[in-house]
Amino acid sequence: MRIGDALRREGLDEHAVAETYAQEVEKLKNKRKSDGGTEKLLFDIMKECSRHLESSRPTERSGAGDTPVTVQLVHVVPRPERPFSEKGNAEVAGEGVTSG
Repeated sequence: MRIGDALRREGLDEHAVAETYAQEVEKLKNKRKSDGGTEKLLFDIMKECSRHLESSRPTERSGAGDTPVTVQLVHVVPRPERPFSEKGNAEVAGEGVTSG
């Protein structure tokens, strides 16, 4: 059995987690602002909540969902210029190559 299924059986589902997050955020907001740890904890909880909210909806660039997307990457690398030489050009053209 997966941990998520076991937690849901015990009543700790998404709604319960969200409710607990909301209660803790409210408690931290009402605490004194002089305590630096409180602000850090509130920030961490809010950051974690935003991650859950972002992961629950598809990303903006995901397209139409499950349909495959074809991506073509083109990488153009210019060849370096070679100095001109008679011998080099003959070998490139195949004149300097002998076959057995």
